[in-house]
Amino acid sequence: MVKICLKGKCKTIQVTPNNGEPSRCEVWVELDHDIPPTYRAYDIRLLVPVEFATLLEAGQPLTITLDQAEL
Repeated sequence: MVKICLKGKCKTIQVTPNNGEPSRCEVWVELDHDIPPTYRAYDIRLLVPVEFATLLEAGQPLTITLDQAEL
């Protein structure tokens, strides 16, 4: 089993174009860094259902957990 927890700040939340698919939002997250990044400040972009995105607020701290269990 692998579990990764990433902490950062929610930078922006944008609705993506529908294009015949269910509506979803793109959440941009800037991770906490010990050293300044030499690449784009937004480290992670997530596509989430609109219902989840409405629970988030830009500018607030955010923790992302990736959890992979063995089959």
